[in-house]
Amino acid sequence: MAPSAERPLWQGSATLDIPHGRGRQQAETVVIGGGIAGLSTAFHLARNGHDVAVLNAGTALGLATRASAGIITGQLVRNTPASIMKRLGKAEGSRLLEAVAASPRETFALIREQNLTCGAMPNGFLAPFFGNGQRERQTVADWQAWRQDMSLLDAKQTAQLTGCQGYAGAVLDRSGGGVNPAAYADELGRRILEEGGRVFNNCRVTSVTRDTGNGATRWLVSFPGGEFVARNVILAANGGNQFLHRALRHAVLPLPVLEVATAPVSPALRKVILPQRHALTDLATDVFSIRFDTEGHLITAAPAPEHFDWARIEGSINDRLEKAIPGWERLPLEFAWTGTAWLRSDCVPRMPILDEGLLAIQACNGRGLAINTLAGGDAANWILSAGRDLPRLPTSRPRAVPGFMLLRHVPRLIMTAARLRARVTQMIKRPAA
Repeated sequence: MAPSAERPLWQGSATLDIPHGRGRQQAETVVIGGGIAGLSTAFHLARNGHDVAVLNAGTALGLATRASAGIITGQLVRNTPASIMKRLGKAEGSRLLEAVAASPRETFALIREQNLTCGAMPNGFLAPFFGNGQRERQTVADWQAWRQDMSLLDAKQTAQLTGCQGYAGAVLDRSGGGVNPAAYADELGRRILEEGGRVFNNCRVTSVTRDTGNGATRWLVSFPGGEFVARNVILAANGGNQFLHRALRHAVLPLPVLEVATAPVSPALRKVILPQRHALTDLATDVFSIRFDTEGHLITAAPAPEHFDWARIEGSINDRLEKAIPGWERLPLEFAWTGTAWLRSDCVPRMPILDEGLLAIQACNGRGLAINTLAGGDAANWILSAGRDLPRLPTSRPRAVPGFMLLRHVPRLIMTAARLRARVTQMIKRPAA
């Protein structure tokens, strides 16, 4: 009988002995959030001898991180270099594009330098598309000012590298790939502890309050059973940031996502599907995404269901894979789990400076592993330089999403509508019996 509950794929590198926070403590910098953004920040601080403490709300590091597919890519979501330059201007837009382009390289460089055991697969990232490819051709050309590791593939090349049918071409990002995100989080946590930093689990922060007593700004970070006093605070709690500072309220929208992994694919089919082990996420509204882990499980995603029905999910996932991949051999699902991607309405990642010694890493729009690794390094540099080294991501305060209470369901509705439209189109094209 198929399981009736979620079963996550990703396991960490090993169990970390992380205590629960208790009582009143002090640190030079407190990082709120035990995901990649917070862990990268803390690691880069700790390796420079800085007194840093990470407060993680969960019982394991990177609960949102563990819910991802583990894809590493340096591409934008719903934006192009031209749209970013128009939205942000030449100076700020250039810095953001430089950061996005550099984020996979910096992520894999960190993994290599620190010898992190996290199933790294730096094999590249494919973004296939339908249509005439005019937009994608211009996008690749526009990226050349910041990177030379991106190219455009034609339909034949795309079919050979993906094993999928129907695409007109693909954007190839040679800097991308994949990792085991749970192991990546645990390995960063281990390095923080080895460098003298502190990490605490079960510390769900309830408030961050400014204290200007004695003429110096300090921050009081409170959680059930304890409190930290710190000179600097980094808000790296993903969607939870909105509950910690007024300027971040209603600034991001939730997109519930279902991730699944099949039983290991046969050796013969593995030679056809992503033969060079790229990761793939296409550019359709009804996003299709696949990648292999190191054990040969095929990982893919879908909008999160209202009710977790393992048999129904297994059937619909196989139907979609069968439609996309010629010769697909239907397989049982061994793993299925849900998570939430947090999106800004403009899909632009930001690192707003909120106050003296207070900075947030805000919404990476489904590109969190690479962007957050880079953002953590930049946040650490901002602290170590006493604010002189600004992050490469935009630092202005985000605007609240207009009509947030209505629009918070829009991401899920858009994905559902796109899927229904694709089904209707398929039915219309199907020949009569």
